[in-house]
Amino acid sequence: MISLLFLPPAIGELLSGSSPPLQFFNPLMLLMLVLLYGCGTLLIREAMVRWNLQWSVIFLAVAYGIVEEGLMVKSYFNPGWVDMGILSGYDMYFGVQ
Repeated sequence: MISLLFLPPAIGELLSGSSPPLQFFNPLMLLMLVLLYGCGTLLIREAMVRWNLQWSVIFLAVAYGIVEEGLMVKSYFNPGWVDMGILSGYDMYFGVQ
């Protein structure tokens, strides 16, 4: 269970290069990323085990990803999003990336 808390932020942030290692291992930043990625992973796993889901858990994971990136991080609706760089306003349709 502990690996499900710390492995998703490491894969999502360290391997993609979104967070430099010094920023990632900052205790406050690590706590925020564990709450964002790790708790979502635990929720999806718990739903899979309780409801005996097989392949439909993929839809649950995709829905969580859309909610996380779109609503919590607000990267879908912000044309000046920092992580996108020069591509930030490239594919905007009706105000959505």
